[in-house]
Amino acid sequence: MNINAEFAFYPLGLENFKEIVNQVIGDLSNNNLQIIYTTVSTILYGESEKIIEIIKKIINVYFNKYQAVLEVKFSNACPKPKFSSS
Repeated sequence: MNINAEFAFYPLGLENFKEIVNQVIGDLSNNNLQIIYTTVSTILYGESEKIIEIIKKIINVYFNKYQAVLEVKFSNACPKPKFSSS
């Protein structure tokens, strides 16, 4: 089943938080998902098991390194996001 997941990762108390957020975003590549990057969150579209696997990986890797907040919304009811062709 295909779903959307919108998430935002917030490392806390770190001056280099942008570098850490960029690491999380970099981990999303090569996952056969469609991805939209916004200024405050990232939207994933694809197979539900793959998306949940990625969210688990973020928790297991980054929560062990940093104090952080991970905000996630899942939906099977929203329409497929419109991805740019560029």
